Amino acid sequence: MYVGEWEGLTVVRSPYPNISSVIVADSRALFGKADRSPGQPTVEMTDISEEERKTFLAKVNEMGTDPLPEAGYLRVATLVSFPAEIGTNDIDAAYRLDASKGDACFAMALGESRYHRSSCSEIDGMEHLFFSLRKRLDGESSDRTPCGVCKPELLGLGSEGEC
Repeated sequence: MYVGEWEGLTVVRSPYPNISSVIVADSRALFGKADRSPGQPTVEMTDISEEERKTFLAKVNEMGTDPLPEAGYLRVATLVSFPAEIGTNDIDAAYRLDASKGDACFAMALGESRYHRSSCSEIDGMEHLFFSLRKRLDGESSDRTPCGVCKPELLGLGSEGEC
């Protein structure tokens, strides 16, 4: 999903839930191949309700002087999808940065209101940790409070070579 631009770079958000990774890519070099899909199109039809069908048929079958309904009165919504096959030209045109490997990412556990550094002793060995570049998880409306042990609000980069 297109988000906008930042310092001349296009920013998109992936539909996948891994919010601890950032992919930096030259999109023109990475995605250079687009072909028609070899599959068949998908057709999705949303029919009218049973009540609408009965009303329409009643108007057509009525005896009288009223004009018949116009052909465009009865409508069915139809969505035809034909996905394109998108491939990569140069896999080296992209690089994934895993922010959970250093202190540039926040670690959070479900059911807890605090956020931590990924190296915090309070969460060492804890299962089901989520990592984010934000101080909250997806679906949370406000930032969590910082951990008093690791003080993630004073965030600095980890050792050289880490994110």
